[in-house]
Amino acid sequence: RSPARSPASPVTPLPDYLVPDRRPPRHAGQKLYESWTATPSPKSPMRSTGNWISELSTQDPGLSMDRSLESFLPSPSRSANHGSFLREPSLERFRAGLASPTMDSFRQTKHFLDMREQRAVQQTLMVMSRIAKLDSQVEDLKSLMPACCTVEEVFAELDTMRAGYINLSDIRRFMFGYGLTVKYASFSTMVNELHLRRKIFAQHALKGFFMLPDSMDVRDVGVLTLPLTSQACQAVMDASSDEEAKSVLYLLRSSEPCPGCGYRVQRSAECAGCPSVTCPICRTPFKCNFVVGDRPEPCYPLTSTAKTNLYRLLGGTMEAADELERERRELAAYLTHEICGLCDVFTALACGRDSLGFSQLDLRKAYAAQGLPCPTGEQWDLLWRRFAAPNSNSVSFLDFKSQLQPFL
Repeated sequence: RSPARSPASPVTPLPDYLVPDRRPPRHAGQKLYESWTATPSPKSPMRSTGNWISELSTQDPGLSMDRSLESFLPSPSRSANHGSFLREPSLERFRAGLASPTMDSFRQTKHFLDMREQRAVQQTLMVMSRIAKLDSQVEDLKSLMPACCTVEEVFAELDTMRAGYINLSDIRRFMFGYGLTVKYASFSTMVNELHLRRKIFAQHALKGFFMLPDSMDVRDVGVLTLPLTSQACQAVMDASSDEEAKSVLYLLRSSEPCPGCGYRVQRSAECAGCPSVTCPICRTPFKCNFVVGDRPEPCYPLTSTAKTNLYRLLGGTMEAADELERERRELAAYLTHEICGLCDVFTALACGRDSLGFSQLDLRKAYAAQGLPCPTGEQWDLLWRRFAAPNSNSVSFLDFKSQLQPFL
């Protein structure tokens, strides 16, 4: 048939949305449905009573509302012949209001979660191994420092403004002499690593000390230059102030421990001729080779060799700190992808004993269960010293979390 013409212009046809809809109203019944499907005659009254609805309307005049919901549910005969998306037991529980997951689905979900947890534990153990390897490399750089170079001399070399602490400007001034520009992020990451080694956040929370952000004091320089397995480094970590750390370092350098009780003894200048001394605590005789006078201990400037080794130590420590921070970020992203957290990994390592933590034996068993090579020798000792508290046989969740969560 010819398209409808506009009254204003008999040549231009009407748009589609203005063409009258020849379909009957919705749900009009079977007779109107048949008349809608049939071709209307020119004298049909539907031409004069049409409604202005688009041809793309979604009417369904063949739908009858007297059909119940049960007609859409699969019957036993229908499911037997044609199959169903709902199984009959599940359908019966749905009708009775007792729908619940089966034991098989629960076991599959538990196995799925266990696999995610196992992958998270494996990735965490690999990160811990790389942390131990980086700590071992930093310890090798510390061994290049001269034995006669003290912590006070290194601190005086870096603290050019004599402010009592070392900031980014001091480190940049020292490293610029060797043609290296220090970034703020690298310096902040290095300071954070030194504070993590000292467990400084727990100490400040317990004792209420104040700490300048992004700054290094005498104790930080001691952790930076002294070997972590030495007695001097452990004494510096346990010191509550810089003055106490200086006193402890002075006693360790200028005194001899008693073989009986461990009390530190030194000889005065008047007793320089005879090395034999007697402990005032346990009365044990032994020889003391340290003679100290009344004059204060001099602080000499660093030699060129010591400065070069200090430059290598600072550069290697900042590079290792950046690598550790990168490892922590990748671990955090991996745990987020696996929908798992550090608390779940810690629970798996501790075998459910969250309050007690995990011991060295539990950590070794975890490495063996995951099929990963366990750090040995110095790396294992450094790994345990990083995560465990001093004189502790287990790792707490706070220490575990602080060592593995990203800083920036």
